[in-house]
Amino acid sequence: MGALEGKRILITRPLDGAGEMAEYIKKEGGEPVIIPAIELKRIRSPEIEKTIKNLKKYDWLIFTSANAVEFFFEILLENKIDLRRLSHLKIGVIGEKTAESLQKKGIFPDLLPERFVAESIVEEFKKIQIKGKKILIPRAEVAREVLPEQLKNMGAKVHVLPIYRTVKPRGLQKRIYEELKKGVDMVVFTSSSTVKNFMEIKGIKKFLNIPFAVIGPVTAETLTKYGFAPSVMPEKYTAKSLVKEISKFFRKFKEKKQ
Repeated sequence: MGALEGKRILITRPLDGAGEMAEYIKKEGGEPVIIPAIELKRIRSPEIEKTIKNLKKYDWLIFTSANAVEFFFEILLENKIDLRRLSHLKIGVIGEKTAESLQKKGIFPDLLPERFVAESIVEEFKKIQIKGKKILIPRAEVAREVLPEQLKNMGAKVHVLPIYRTVKPRGLQKRIYEELKKGVDMVVFTSSSTVKNFMEIKGIKKFLNIPFAVIGPVTAETLTKYGFAPSVMPEKYTAKSLVKEISKFFRKFKEKKQ
């Protein structure tokens, strides 16, 4: 019997990333309940088209999420930009999933820090001479400014290019309420945006006498701002590690009750 037998785990991440986590939960005997608290929408702008056609002027390309990789390559394809146009660029990524998404395009990153947060890639760049280098960061419209600010402080010329945004899905409140009333044993957050959209549902706090799991410290910090502390956070910020820690949490909980 798996550690999550009889447990209903609410996953708030977008559908494209929730499937993998759901499979890990099922393997542990749990029931994944997928209700995305965010939707991703591609941004279209003259700035994006202009930048994509002038990639030769950049030295580095940095991806901070798998979503950024997917949207960026979708834009390249639509604009008939040959992948060989990226050959002169050094590429840095944050996170295993981001690296995997890139590798599926046949490209391997030049820089992948062991820890999956912006601060780690900044530390790696301190070992490299980037003064005067032009760095392109295609990313979400709203994101942490740690990376671009630190790179600018190191003398790099940074161009942040918003290529997608997160929006609140329609009917989120109704769907969340329905599942919470049925009974949920844990809510999982994988980004600050999922926390924000979930916590800002009207009247949600009366339902929240349940533990929370977060994928990493940035998400944890956002959760804390709403007055809740995470019960689970893995050392490695991946779906697999997160579910492993969730299983440990419920195993310990079960042992205490026995």
